[in-house]
Parts: sequence; C-alpha cells; structure tokens
Amino acid sequence: MFRAVATVLVLVLVCGYLALFLSWNAAPQPVTGLQIGDSKYVQPMPVGLLFIAGVLVGAVAMAVALWAPWKALKAGELQQQELIQRAKSKLKAQDTKIKELTRQLEAKGGPAGPEDAEIDLPADTRAAVDAVEVEAGKAPEPKPAPAAEDDPEVI
Repeated sequence: MFRAVATVLVLVLVCGYLALFLSWNAAPQPVTGLQIGDSKYVQPMPVGLLFIAGVLVGAVAMAVALWAPWKALKAGELQQQELIQRAKSKLKAQDTKIKELTRQLEAKGGPAGPEDAEIDLPADTRAAVDAVEVEAGKAPEPKPAPAAEDDPEVI
C-alpha cells in the first residue's frame, strides 16, 4: 500500500512540474515543421510543448528498441521452464522406478536397508577391513565385479 501511495505522490509531483514547466515556457515560438524548396510549413508553438513531445517520442523509441531483447528473454524463460518441467517428470518417473525396485527387493528378502548393503570403500580401507575380519575369524566376502556403467539419460 505504501508503494502505491508513494508512486501516486511521485506522479502528482511530476505532473505538477510539467504544468509549471509549460507555464514558464508558454511563449509561442515559430517552429518550422517541413521545408520543401522555398515553401516552409511554420507553426507557432510553446517551447515547453516541444520538450514534452521530444520526451514522449524518445520513450516510444526506447520501448520499440527494447521489444526484441525482451521477447528473446521471455522465450528463454519459457524454454527453461519447459526444461525444468521435463526434469521434474523424469525425476518423478525415476522415483517411482526406485520405489518399485525397492519393493521388489524387499519381497525377495534382499537387503532391507543401507546397513545391509555393500559399501564401496577405497582399496586400502577395504584391505584394512578385510584384515580385521580375518583376525576376528570371519572370512572376507569377495568383492563383486563392477557392473557395466550405464550412460545416464540426458534431458
């Protein structure tokens, strides 16, 4: 609400200044609008009105000049939003697949959680763990062969 009140007050001040500017520069001056050969189109106008007309023409020219970059930014934003939506749907599909595979694994009696799963440790740490297990009387489990790496899907 404060922002709206402040905006209105600023606009009232600007309009007041424009009105005073026009009254200070109200003396008509001859302005040549068009000259073809010896004939001239001359119109007496207040100088202040020329200034305000110039500002309006400049504002319109800037709006037209900024239209194309704005459209490009808007198109880029829409493209990024579409990419995010595709990524979200892919993540949802992967989450569903993970839950299904977890349910199937639990139904087969496989590892119930991360504490039962094999932890991928560096080679020197794995050797130390195996040595401790041998001393404790437990034979180390053979490390499974690495699975073929799948290429991740690219969005």
